[in-house]
Amino acid sequence: MIKSGQAVAGIFVTLDSTGALSAATVVPVGTLYVNGVANAAVVTITGANPYKWALTLPTLAAGDIVQVYIMATVATVATAALVWADVADTKLASDLLGAGAITWTYTLTVAGQPLADAQVWVTTDLAGANIIASGTTNQNGVVTFYLDAGTVYVWCAKSGYSFTNPDTEVVV
Repeated sequence: MIKSGQAVAGIFVTLDSTGALSAATVVPVGTLYVNGVANAAVVTITGANPYKWALTLPTLAAGDIVQVYIMATVATVATAALVWADVADTKLASDLLGAGAITWTYTLTVAGQPLADAQVWVTTDLAGANIIASGTTNQNGVVTFYLDAGTVYVWCAKSGYSFTNPDTEVVV
């Protein structure tokens, strides 16, 4: 989990149109997004293929979704990719496991294997603005929430992984 003011960093590579490793012909540019909105935080890019990105996170609220998006040009072909995503610390004194009447579990797997230590949060809206519960998957890829019956949207994040967000679920 990440927190306001934390320094974060990662690496990425650029590829040519054939998929071969190839240096960018224009210096790559990084942008931090917080809850889908570009943020003014400076994303510094250094090195050569592989490149390193680094930044200091701005002030975040519990449950904020942060992402680093990199744009680069290789031999006149513009490319872009999301290279990192995480969720601001939600393990606060009032951990958001929910306040509903139904004990509901969500299991996160990647390629059929459970994924531990992933951030999972639940919203009532498709845009992801109204977070009603959040938690971290255990060693079996499971997180338990307390929700009310109805349709919810489940979002997942873990550095180094890509997810199709949100996952629409029905709590019964």
